[in-house]
Amino acid sequence: MAVCSNCGNELPDRVSYCPGCGAQVAQMQSDAAPLFTSPALSQTPSPRKTKKGLPTGAIIAIIAGCATIIIVVALVVLLAVSVVDIFKKPADVANAYIKALSAGNLDTAWDYLSARTQAEKDRATFESDVRGLEGRIRKWNTRSIQLRDHRAQIALDVELGSGEETTVYVYLVKENGEWRVRSADETPFPGFEEHEGV
Repeated sequence: MAVCSNCGNELPDRVSYCPGCGAQVAQMQSDAAPLFTSPALSQTPSPRKTKKGLPTGAIIAIIAGCATIIIVVALVVLLAVSVVDIFKKPADVANAYIKALSAGNLDTAWDYLSARTQAEKDRATFESDVRGLEGRIRKWNTRSIQLRDHRAQIALDVELGSGEETTVYVYLVKENGEWRVRSADETPFPGFEEHEGV
């Protein structure tokens, strides 16, 4: 319905004068233009809804990046464990050998010897050479580890029961994939120099 421009009353259809104020209505209500026009919704394209968040390509790149980081970290850890294991195994054998000698467990100490050492030195001579060590070794610490191909020298700081301290160099060789004691002495072996640390 149309509204009177003078008083604001609603105008009935097809009137020439406003019944409220008597003002002349300029045009017939049916000829009057609508007071407002609404846009034709069907003619206007609706705006595309935008997705919130990251694009799919970015998500894939983030997942691939995280997977790559995890793989690299795993490889570094495995490499570190392998390197530690390379140094640790000969040191473990040297420490077990000294422990067996200290405890007087000559059978175990003999089993740690390389086949070449066992062939060059009979069991009786070995036992005679090491028998005096039982109970004399109070404690020992690994000072250094040196590797050369299939040979290793482990320097051990040894404290004897008398309070005397010395360094024992345990020379090892790899036989059939296992580290074995070739000999032990208080001087470094040829091809291995004296130095601190691993």
